[in-house]
Amino acid sequence: MGTVTGMPYVGKNRTLNELKKHYGVDWFEVSQALRESSIYTQAQVYMDTGDLVPDHLTATAIKEKIERDRVTGRVLLVGLPRNVAQAHLAVKLNLPVFLIEAPLRVCVARALTRLEQLKQNPQQHDADRGTRGDETMETIMHRFGVWCMQTIPGIEVARNVGLVREIQGEAAERAQCIADILGVVRLNTQMEFAGK
Repeated sequence: MGTVTGMPYVGKNRTLNELKKHYGVDWFEVSQALRESSIYTQAQVYMDTGDLVPDHLTATAIKEKIERDRVTGRVLLVGLPRNVAQAHLAVKLNLPVFLIEAPLRVCVARALTRLEQLKQNPQQHDADRGTRGDETMETIMHRFGVWCMQTIPGIEVARNVGLVREIQGEAAERAQCIADILGVVRLNTQMEFAGK
């Protein structure tokens, strides 16, 4: 197991969809685990404002998700660490932290594009992200602030002990890089080769 993080709108889901499709690596988002959990009404207060959900609620949601879906094997946890305390937990468990990177200006531009799309079509469903009720200019900018003030210090904790793996490039390149680090091979490699 490992964790995947990156600033808002960096393209985590696109990368992980590629990883699942071509390498069979499963993943789930902490935010989705929270939405499906018994404590969602408590967590929603924080999520709707772009704040971090308290660690004890996050831990409960993850535990419920793992037990409900019988999560086993090579699974990536998306959205951790979000702060220093969670980073210390990753260190304690010796979990690799895959940091998906892109320039801040690129992520902000993606966020603004997404907001414009939602204005034009409020019912629009994004296949990668799903429809979120908390996507407003104020909340999105607050989320970027939380990333800078709380998540980056946590990432530095993991980086200082060598757990952070920086992942760059387009979604397919990122997926291949993570797969290489995890030691998994591409699915249907022989079939794809034979078909060329």
